[in-house]
Amino acid sequence: MAEKLVGQVIEEDGFRRVILPGDLGGHRLSQHVRDVRQALVDHLAGLDVDAFAQALHRAAVSEKEYTT
Repeated sequence: MAEKLVGQVIEEDGFRRVILPGDLGGHRLSQHVRDVRQALVDHLAGLDVDAFAQALHRAAVSEKEYTT
């Protein structure tokens, strides 16, 4: 389920930012993580749970491969 939740937004610009080599350490990387976490929290807070549940159900009955 978490994979489907993230899959809905992974292509949005806020989740596709390039992290420059100079930002890979220390405070800058931590800030990037905070920014993406907040974007994900905002997305989840605005999620239409009923619509997501319906889409999840459709995927569950139509996907041929099941993982555990």
